[in-house]
Amino acid sequence: MRAKIGLAFIAVVALVAICALCGCGSETVETSPAAASVQEAPVADVTQTEGVILPEWAPEDPSPEFLRAAQVLKPLPASADADYSAGEIMKRRATARVAGPALFELFGSLTDEQLQEFLTSGEIRLSVKEMTPRQRTALDAYFDKYAEAHKEDDSPLGRDQLVTLYKWGAEEDLSNVDMGFRRGGHGVGVTFWIKRPDGHERYLSHAFAYM
Repeated sequence: MRAKIGLAFIAVVALVAICALCGCGSETVETSPAAASVQEAPVADVTQTEGVILPEWAPEDPSPEFLRAAQVLKPLPASADADYSAGEIMKRRATARVAGPALFELFGSLTDEQLQEFLTSGEIRLSVKEMTPRQRTALDAYFDKYAEAHKEDDSPLGRDQLVTLYKWGAEEDLSNVDMGFRRGGHGVGVTFWIKRPDGHERYLSHAFAYM
C-alpha cells in the first residue's frame, strides 16, 4: 500500500512540474553582461553509458551527445499524458520519436561546467551567439526536427519554432536570444528567452524529459 501511494505521489509531482514548464510567457529581468564565450569541450566517454536505459525512440546508433544526455534524462512518464485524449497521446508520442533525439543531443552538447550548473541550480542559459559550433549544429538540427514533427498540426508554439522566435522579436541571427534548460520538480524543459529593446524578455518553453 505504501509503495502504491508513493508511486501515485511521484506521478502527481511529475505532472505538476511538466505543466509548469510547458507554455510561454513574458517576464522582466535586469540586463546582465554577456557571458564569456564557451570553449569547445570533449564529449564524455560513451563507455560510461553502459547500463543506461535508452528511450524507445533512441536512434539505432546513438551519438555520444545522446548517450551523455541519457545518463541524466529520461523520457516523460506516462502520467504526463493523463489529461490528453487517445489521439493527442499518439501525436505527442509521434512528436517525441521525431524531435526527442534532437533535444537529447542538444542537452548532451552542454559542456561539463554547463551541465554541472544545470544540475546544481536547475537552470542553464546560453547565449545563442556564443554557443560552441557543436551546440549550434545541435540547435539547428532541433529546429529542423521540431518543424518536421509539427508540420501537420497546430502546435501552440507554432509549427516552426524558429519562425515563432522571429515573430516574437528575435533577430535573424538570434543574437538577442538565449536558449537553455530548466527543471521544475522532476520535469525538464527546453526554453528560449528573447531579449526585447525595452528591457523585457519574452520566453517560450516546453517539457520534454524527466529526471
